[in-house]
Amino acid sequence: LLRNQTMRTTKYVLLALFLSALWVHTYPLFAQKKPIFFARTVIESPTLIKGDSMLVSIILYSDADLQQIRCNTQTLKLKNATVRRLNFNRDETLGFRNYKGQTFNSLVWAEYVISANEITTIVLPAFKFEGIARTYIPSQQASPFLGWWTPKEIKDVHIKTVTEKVKIPVIHKPQKTTKELLQSKEFTL
Repeated sequence: LLRNQTMRTTKYVLLALFLSALWVHTYPLFAQKKPIFFARTVIESPTLIKGDSMLVSIILYSDADLQQIRCNTQTLKLKNATVRRLNFNRDETLGFRNYKGQTFNSLVWAEYVISANEITTIVLPAFKFEGIARTYIPSQQASPFLGWWTPKEIKDVHIKTVTEKVKIPVIHKPQKTTKELLQSKEFTL
């Protein structure tokens, strides 16, 4: 009786192991998730000193290959600030970047140099992006042992994202300390 029960339990365990191995192998074929796609406005520092300039970069991140991307904001215009767009070859900025411990395909969309004309808070608008990302789905005949040698199906997915509005406070230039004044030749005793 005990032997029969052990055999029956072993059969169920083997069946469960077989089904779980089958599930692990076929799960990627059915779990075709939408690609991760987001954009960030990256600023050099949290504040800007009146009269100084700052680099502002708009960077796109995705875990899929970006194919066609469009942005609603072609030029950045700000009140109480001077804006100069940097010209560069966007394709040369394509690469990998780590963000919060995860590696993404990244693309620097635009870079601007801004300088403040008066003490205020500069608000960078939200940039809206939409486009197509390409994902690769393993073929159904794929073997878990062949890896990247197996043919893949290509699927283009429509994606959208929006950057957050960024507020940059403009401050007065910090006053020199007494030590700095004494070290410079502006102050004499």
